[in-house]
Amino acid sequence: MRYVIVTSVVLIIIGCSDFGETVSSDEPKVPVNIQNIFDDNCIVCHGTSGGMSLAELVSFDNLVNADANGYNAVRVFPGNPDSSVLWNKITNTGRFGQQMPPGNALSFELKIDLFNWITDSAFQR
Repeated sequence: MRYVIVTSVVLIIIGCSDFGETVSSDEPKVPVNIQNIFDDNCIVCHGTSGGMSLAELVSFDNLVNADANGYNAVRVFPGNPDSSVLWNKITNTGRFGQQMPPGNALSFELKIDLFNWITDSAFQR
């Protein structure tokens, strides 16, 4: 019995270890409805490369808990839209510069989707 327990523990440890290698995923980390907002309204300026890219596989990492250049804040502060640069920009508070997207405010429904994502879902990868 002891042999079975020890063997099981060893197999669990080996099976759960990444042996120091970086574990990555090619799966999107942002929900489809949120990524669609970025694709339809933001990618034209925030392209598909660079630190402010909102492309599908990097938008989460470039937004959530990411320092906002030029501001003493993060782009998306999970659970706190009011402290998120993204939320302030799409609601045009003026706190963090100009409205985004410039000259073409998002609909109320899209803003609510982003609010809900920042409040509830941005914690999840």
